[in-house]
Amino acid sequence: MVYTHWGEEYVSPNQSIKDTARLFAKSGADFVIGSHPHVVLEREKIGQTVVYYSLGNFLFDQYWNTDVSTGLVLELNIKDKNIGIVEHKVSL
Repeated sequence: MVYTHWGEEYVSPNQSIKDTARLFAKSGADFVIGSHPHVVLEREKIGQTVVYYSLGNFLFDQYWNTDVSTGLVLELNIKDKNIGIVEHKVSL
């Protein structure tokens, strides 16, 4: 499992970030979670690797629009190399 601090604030991941996610997947990561952009970004599956590019804000002093005042909390149920994911949306 990889937890990253990457990307530019408020924008979708650029090609460099996507290439890095692919490198993590190729290197054996089962799950990649990104942070830093302050907004919830897309997720994708690279082979068997699940990638969340950004979970958005969980606790932060940005209240100026709904994009930065919401986030995701992930509940991961891991058993025998299987990862079940439940997304919980949060609002500041």
